[in-house]
Amino acid sequence: MRAARDFIGRLLFGQPSQRARVQDDFLTGLQAWVDLATPEERGSRVEAMRRMSDARLNSSANLLLGGLGLSSIPEQIGNLTALRSLDLYSNQLITLPEQIGNLTALTSLNLGDNQLTTLPEQIGNLTALTYLGLYSNQLICRI
Repeated sequence: MRAARDFIGRLLFGQPSQRARVQDDFLTGLQAWVDLATPEERGSRVEAMRRMSDARLNSSANLLLGGLGLSSIPEQIGNLTALRSLDLYSNQLITLPEQIGNLTALTSLNLGDNQLTTLPEQIGNLTALTYLGLYSNQLICRI
């Protein structure tokens, strides 16, 4: 894959494409996340990786990762800064990566029907949110 990327970069720009390098780093990070999966969760993570890669490549505004049975979300989610809607409902999430706070264009974030006990402090960066679904979780409020 690197050889093809470098060839295209040299063809178009006289050097390996910076955009291709960024995409390659994104995919490498996602692949590492998939490689850490249990055999039972591997198929779900591969599907999530496919959807996230498509979203990154197409600068998609919407990403549906709900109902995949995921136990975690990779930190690379924070690279999908064009997202306006992110659905993570009906998984088995206990925590979220702090990089979720990079998605400042989000207007809708559905985290319902998971096993979240806390939210990262960086969720406060999502100032464009008009919908935050937290139903059916195990959130603990600390006073």
